[in-house]
Amino acid sequence: MLGELLHVEKCVSLYQPDIVYQYAGSFRELDYVLVFRNAIVVLEKASDSSEWNKRIVDVRIWGLPVFWHGQPGQKVPCLPQAPSDLIQTAEQEWMKWQAFSLLARDAASELYALTNFTALMLPSEVAEKVLEDVEESCRRATPDEDAVGIAARYVHRLARAYRVRLAISPEGLKEVRGKLLPDLLKELSGNINAILFLPRIVHAPGVELGQVTLIKRQAELASYLIEKLERSLFIVTNESVKEQCRTLKSLIKQERRDAMVDTVEIDGINKDERRHEAIERLTNKGLEGKTLLMVIADDYNKGMAFALLRALVSDLKNEVHVLVIPYAKIKAAAPSSGGRLDEMKSLWRVLSESENAFDYETLYLMPDDVKNLVGKLKTR
Repeated sequence: MLGELLHVEKCVSLYQPDIVYQYAGSFRELDYVLVFRNAIVVLEKASDSSEWNKRIVDVRIWGLPVFWHGQPGQKVPCLPQAPSDLIQTAEQEWMKWQAFSLLARDAASELYALTNFTALMLPSEVAEKVLEDVEESCRRATPDEDAVGIAARYVHRLARAYRVRLAISPEGLKEVRGKLLPDLLKELSGNINAILFLPRIVHAPGVELGQVTLIKRQAELASYLIEKLERSLFIVTNESVKEQCRTLKSLIKQERRDAMVDTVEIDGINKDERRHEAIERLTNKGLEGKTLLMVIADDYNKGMAFALLRALVSDLKNEVHVLVIPYAKIKAAAPSSGGRLDEMKSLWRVLSESENAFDYETLYLMPDDVKNLVGKLKTR
């Protein structure tokens, strides 16, 4: 009735797509998702007597039916039982794809999470459209044999398996290892003259800014960059984040008393009638004719960020590297017996605590890429 077993994903964490960037954990973890020719089946391996409580979540979210392997300590009426040999079959099939699935959770985490949420939680007619979009997005991803390209191709095939029940082919997939982000920074350290730090705006009404966790994390990230690159750091400020940037500078100086930390104001840089004022302030800070690393800490006013790039490259003749470091992202976890295979992590905290993060978990643009981007923005 189910037909041929086409693919298996193990330890699938389900995240709400609209809050995945807010450091939100998963609302359900599924031990196995089995894609058969005629159906998608969820399999739960009961490891202790309390696991049957997940049944309450399954009923409330109105997802796919979950079949259970092993007898929970408390017998529950109408708890669907899986065939005894299905766990072993699922595990054997999963081992074929383990390396690629773990890579996708790191290098294409948002699309991987969206694909699973869509296929397992949304009505079929909606899921069909979203999965088609995922396939198209991944199909147009970089063809290079790097981590992002391999991960995107895997997610493309996973979405297609969910949508039209086609077996995933290993053709064109190979195991790759990315570059650790500290190694990328080490390569840059000998080339750049200064760091421009663009912090995500933080709203904390009624709270002393120095006590806000997210601003403390920004200070930790900035301190980490100063340590690795051994260069001056300029916090890019505007009217919306002026007090936040003042607090941020103070926190960094508490951590690194000898570091050269300054602020540079760019108000008006995205207004034709005031651009010259902002450019003059950048010039007065010595940010002309240099090689710079512009770090966007998760998010920034996009109009101002693009206008700043244009001024740095076109007007001030700088070579600019761009590095976007998200605050929170899904990361693959080290495989362990019965443990989860991915989790929501603060990437800023991961770096400041000297844990591993890969370059493909960030967005990095080399100066030539930045020049091309600026050229395209000019024509719009």
